[in-house]
Amino acid sequence: MMQGNVSAVEHAEAVLAREAAKRFAPEYLWQCTLVTTVEPCAMCAGTQYWAHIGRLVYGLSERDLLALTGNHAENPTLDLPCREVVTNCVIDECFGHFGAPFVVVMEQVGACDHLLR
Repeated sequence: MMQGNVSAVEHAEAVLAREAAKRFAPEYLWQCTLVTTVEPCAMCAGTQYWAHIGRLVYGLSERDLLALTGNHAENPTLDLPCREVVTNCVIDECFGHFGAPFVVVMEQVGACDHLLR
């Protein structure tokens, strides 16, 4: 797919992820790789996640794209400099806000397994 439309929310990566999610099972998509020239924006990365696409490969970072194109109105960039994710630091406090029934349901479906390791 190529970016060629004029919609601010129909980026090629997001369209591809949505179409893949319609056509393929999540188990298959977790084994797939989305390849694109430039680092996807936050919207496209989120769409890829929710579509269950397992891996992303890109050639040029958003920061590099900004350096190449400058602050150009037709090619807005959003450099998200955070590359480190900190997690599980306040699990008890977070679960406390949802209440005990939520935790029980999550445990029944195995959704908390990754938190219990």
